[in-house]
Amino acid sequence: MEEQEVVDKGDGEDNSELPKAWVEAFLQYEEHITSVLDEAKREKLNDNHDKSRELLLNLGSNLPEAFRAVIYSVNLNEDFLDDVEEQMDSETREGLESLNSEYSILQDESLIVRYLVGSPRENVPTRGTLSIDFKYSENMPFIDYTLQSGDVELLDIQAEPSVFIHLSHLALDAAVTALEDAAEYNHQIDEEEMAEVVSTYQSLQSEMEEANELIENITSEMDLEPEDAESETTEGDPENPESEQ
Repeated sequence: MEEQEVVDKGDGEDNSELPKAWVEAFLQYEEHITSVLDEAKREKLNDNHDKSRELLLNLGSNLPEAFRAVIYSVNLNEDFLDDVEEQMDSETREGLESLNSEYSILQDESLIVRYLVGSPRENVPTRGTLSIDFKYSENMPFIDYTLQSGDVELLDIQAEPSVFIHLSHLALDAAVTALEDAAEYNHQIDEEEMAEVVSTYQSLQSEMEEANELIENITSEMDLEPEDAESETTEGDPENPESEQ
């Protein structure tokens, strides 16, 4: 069983001057912040997840810049820590890394709160758990995937690869539609969000190249062209209602 991080940890941050400003804000209120983190940790250990998240949300709302330093430190974001060492010093980096040792239990909650500060978000995914099997009676690879937001289970899907590819297509289509609407109405997109979109999309493109090669190898061994495979999986497929229209 494989555990996967879902929400970004701040990789691809566009403005390299921000880490120093965030750390300076953290150091200014360090005593207060660590006191809140201690309390949030206690609540988390006592299974009071809502209270733990509430404490972090208040902290993030009141000290947003300092809270950024907390998020990236607790989650050991290497890009952030490298910037801190370059802009400040190695001692400051080590001090921030110690937040991970002390408050690693708050990793998921801190990532969720990052998206709750400002405009509310609901059920932000933080990690997924993947288990893969093969159904010999059906000649079918089989996937069990659980998606969580902190300690809350959002969904548990048990299905074959084609279903997950359909879901990926729907998710990508939703993201592209949102970006198209923003561009059409000349809405200015947050720089950090756009940097993350670019970074994630580039990673997706790389993975798609590997997937294309894998699919071509499998279909060639089956004497099956990719186009033929597509028609077999979509024509009359109950999981693809559009194919019947």
